[in-house]
Amino acid sequence: MKPCGRYSRRWIYIDKLKSEKTFGSPDLCVDAVTVVPSLHAEFEKIKAQTASDWLRAVEVALHANVSTLAVLPMEEFLGADGMLENLRAKGYEVLEP
Repeated sequence: MKPCGRYSRRWIYIDKLKSEKTFGSPDLCVDAVTVVPSLHAEFEKIKAQTASDWLRAVEVALHANVSTLAVLPMEEFLGADGMLENLRAKGYEVLEP
Protein backbone atom coordinates (compact mmCIF):
# COMPACT_ATOMS: atom_id res chain seq x y z
CA MET A 1 0.00 0.00 0.00
CA LYS A 2 1.34 3.41 -0.98
CA PRO A 3 1.24 6.43 1.34
CA CYS A 4 -1.19 9.24 0.60
CA GLY A 5 -0.92 12.99 0.84
CA ARG A 6 2.35 14.82 0.54
CA TYR A 7 4.40 11.68 -0.02
CA SER A 8 2.33 10.28 -2.88
CA ARG A 9 4.16 12.25 -5.61
CA ARG A 10 7.47 10.70 -4.55
CA TRP A 11 5.99 7.24 -4.98
CA ILE A 12 4.86 8.16 -8.48
CA TYR A 13 8.46 9.01 -9.41
CA ILE A 14 9.83 5.87 -7.76
CA ASP A 15 7.28 3.75 -9.65
CA LYS A 16 8.26 5.52 -12.87
CA LEU A 17 11.95 4.81 -12.24
CA LYS A 18 11.18 1.12 -11.73
CA SER A 19 8.81 0.72 -14.66
CA GLU A 20 10.79 2.60 -17.29
CA LYS A 21 14.19 1.23 -16.34
CA THR A 22 15.63 4.72 -16.66
CA PHE A 23 17.94 4.49 -13.68
CA GLY A 24 20.48 6.76 -15.35
CA SER A 25 18.01 9.57 -16.03
CA PRO A 26 19.05 12.56 -13.92
CA ASP A 27 15.75 14.35 -14.52
CA LEU A 28 13.73 11.59 -12.88
CA CYS A 29 16.08 11.49 -9.91
CA VAL A 30 15.97 15.26 -9.48
CA ASP A 31 12.18 15.26 -9.78
CA ALA A 32 11.91 12.57 -7.11
CA VAL A 33 14.01 14.61 -4.68
CA THR A 34 12.68 18.09 -5.41
CA VAL A 35 9.02 17.21 -4.88
CA VAL A 36 9.59 18.22 -1.26
CA PRO A 37 9.79 22.05 -1.13
CA SER A 38 12.58 22.19 1.45
CA LEU A 39 14.65 19.73 -0.58
CA HIS A 40 13.96 21.69 -3.76
CA ALA A 41 15.39 24.87 -2.20
CA GLU A 42 18.43 22.98 -0.91
CA PHE A 43 18.94 21.32 -4.31
CA GLU A 44 18.90 24.71 -6.08
CA LYS A 45 21.41 26.08 -3.56
CA ILE A 46 23.75 23.10 -4.08
CA LYS A 47 23.34 23.33 -7.87
CA ALA A 48 24.31 27.03 -7.85
CA GLN A 49 27.31 26.38 -5.60
CA THR A 50 28.46 23.49 -7.81
CA ALA A 51 28.26 25.68 -10.93
CA SER A 52 30.24 28.41 -9.19
CA ASP A 53 32.89 25.92 -8.03
CA TRP A 54 33.11 24.41 -11.53
CA LEU A 55 33.59 27.81 -13.14
CA ARG A 56 36.27 28.74 -10.59
CA ALA A 57 38.11 25.44 -11.28
CA VAL A 58 37.95 26.08 -15.03
CA GLU A 59 39.46 29.54 -14.59
CA VAL A 60 42.31 28.12 -12.48
CA ALA A 61 42.93 25.39 -15.08
CA LEU A 62 42.87 27.87 -17.99
CA HIS A 63 45.48 30.05 -16.31
CA ALA A 64 47.67 27.17 -15.12
CA ASN A 65 47.71 24.95 -18.22
CA VAL A 66 48.53 25.23 -21.90
CA SER A 67 45.55 23.01 -22.72
CA THR A 68 42.41 22.35 -20.67
CA LEU A 69 39.57 19.85 -21.11
CA ALA A 70 36.27 20.36 -19.29
CA VAL A 71 33.42 17.86 -19.29
CA LEU A 72 29.78 18.61 -18.50
CA PRO A 73 26.41 17.49 -19.79
CA MET A 74 25.51 19.46 -22.94
CA GLU A 75 22.52 21.14 -21.28
CA GLU A 76 24.90 22.69 -18.75
CA PHE A 77 27.25 23.96 -21.47
CA LEU A 78 24.73 25.43 -23.88
CA GLY A 79 21.90 27.91 -23.49
CA ALA A 80 21.52 31.47 -22.33
CA ASP A 81 22.63 30.61 -18.79
CA GLY A 82 25.05 27.81 -19.70
CA MET A 83 28.70 27.60 -18.75
CA LEU A 84 29.87 28.84 -22.16
CA GLU A 85 27.88 32.04 -21.65
CA ASN A 86 29.29 32.35 -18.13
CA LEU A 87 32.82 32.17 -19.57
CA ARG A 88 31.96 34.75 -22.25
CA ALA A 89 30.54 37.05 -19.56
CA LYS A 90 33.87 36.82 -17.74
CA GLY A 91 35.67 37.95 -20.90
CA TYR A 92 36.89 34.62 -22.27
CA GLU A 93 36.82 34.03 -26.01
CA VAL A 94 34.70 30.97 -26.73
CA LEU A 95 35.15 29.42 -30.17
CA GLU A 96 32.36 27.17 -31.38
CA PRO A 97 32.59 24.59 -34.19
